[in-house]
Amino acid sequence: METKQAIMTGAFQLFAVKGLAFSMSEVADYAGIKKASIYAHFASKEKLLKEVIETESEGYFLLNTRTKDLKTVFFDILTYHREDPKRTLFWKRLLILPPEAMDQVVMNQIETRLQNRFQHVRELIKRESKQADRSDEEVETLTVMFFSLVHGLLSSELIYTETDLSHMYEGIWQQFMINMSH
Repeated sequence: METKQAIMTGAFQLFAVKGLAFSMSEVADYAGIKKASIYAHFASKEKLLKEVIETESEGYFLLNTRTKDLKTVFFDILTYHREDPKRTLFWKRLLILPPEAMDQVVMNQIETRLQNRFQHVRELIKRESKQADRSDEEVETLTVMFFSLVHGLLSSELIYTETDLSHMYEGIWQQFMINMSH
């Protein structure tokens, strides 16, 4: 199982950096094995990448499914990506430039999970909003704002690699909450 995990980790890291341009030889080098050994675990590069995406997707989307408050969702997503900066690259590549050869079932699962997360956050915003009579359009706008903040911070972490932005998260969160109270 260690070898299989090393292969998957290598594919994850290489996909994050190179997209589909990575080779199975590079994965083997990363895992410290011979290229032929990969095929004892995965029939093809596509099957390897499919399992990597499914595994990462399950962990990523289970992150907030039971979270009861918006602030925890916000910080959990940011922390998840800060634990391994390649995660942000991985998800950007997968969602912005999805591999054409990717199994449509997997991509549909991810799309469903993205929509479920959006709805979960939307419900939390509706519940935590200081204005009980907030319109659906306002809730939708705040939900998009929430995800724009998260994705903007994650992109900033990629762009400004020398700058640790995590000390600003609390202040950014407070500014978001000020908007929620108006």
